[in-house]
Amino acid sequence: MSQGAPTNKSCQMCAYSCKYELAVCDITFGGQRVSVCAHHRDNPIADPSQPDFGPAPHNGTETSEEAAHLIEGKLNQQCFTVLGVVAAAGPQGVTREEVCQRAGVVNQAVCARLNTLEKMGLVRVGGEKRMAATRRLQQVYHLAGIAA
Repeated sequence: MSQGAPTNKSCQMCAYSCKYELAVCDITFGGQRVSVCAHHRDNPIADPSQPDFGPAPHNGTETSEEAAHLIEGKLNQQCFTVLGVVAAAGPQGVTREEVCQRAGVVNQAVCARLNTLEKMGLVRVGGEKRMAATRRLQQVYHLAGIAA
């Protein structure tokens, strides 16, 4: 990878995750020159057409760190899949159970991915709740910026 002065103000790889970090240099990536931040200079994302949600979160315990390490590399795909399901639901939104069914992802992973997407401001919880198959009310998730 060759490096040089940035040609854009913000990192072109961070833009895929809806973040705008200051670019510090240009690198050659995939045969093209792209402006990147310090993080992506050393760790360019494998597929810049997919969002970069960063490393898997954990709570600091050994078990949690091991689990986070196991899904590293899958987090982007899972977040992107969950975000796609929420976006496809449109204004009526989607419950966690519905995301599990439509995405084919287990409940614990969907819950974690929805939390990540909510923290990033890409998904929001609506005020309404719907009955799930467990006979418990579940929050309804919406794509941020879409009216409920």
